Amino acid sequence: MRKLKSLVCGSKFGQFYIDAISKMKECVEFIGIFSNGSERSRLCAEKYNVNLYTSIDKIPEDIDIVFIAVRTGVMGGDGSELALKFLSKGIHVFIEQPIHIDEMKKCVKCSIEKGVFFHVANFYKYMDTVHKYIECSKGLLRKNEILSIECACANQVIYSLLDNILRIFREKARFSIEIFGYKIKIFYCFR
Repeated sequence: MRKLKSLVCGSKFGQFYIDAISKMKECVEFIGIFSNGSERSRLCAEKYNVNLYTSIDKIPEDIDIVFIAVRTGVMGGDGSELALKFLSKGIHVFIEQPIHIDEMKKCVKCSIEKGVFFHVANFYKYMDTVHKYIECSKGLLRKNEILSIECACANQVIYSLLDNILRIFREKARFSIEIFGYKIKIFYCFR
């Protein structure tokens, strides 16, 4: 099997991706980090013995997949624009959430046109503590009716929070989500 050549954009939250990818040596070749050139990025590149790119024009053309862990437009960053640039080059993209629905639509459209994969990541579902929480909650749900779940989170993790709640209620036909007293939508779980 040919290894996928991968690039990580960003070195703050990107460090989690860098660490995970570096452990997948049998199927992924981690070739570099794209960032603004911070000291942290330089040290990460040195630690993992990969290239540090600070210009998108310098990135090799033969990249297979990019993991984007920089803020998207909805958070005041350029992650969504980066995603579109890579997708338009025919490169698969995983992007860290949150991402605005309009940005996501553009990326999905481009990925379909180019025949590549685009995915909004929920990194948290792979964390041991989150997995244990979901399994414990499912166990409680089998024995008891859960009347409500009260949650508070930063906007950076609301996508993951809702995704993980959906995982808890996957066997249920439907449920509703209420935010500040407003019922916003009925969600159906198809997973």
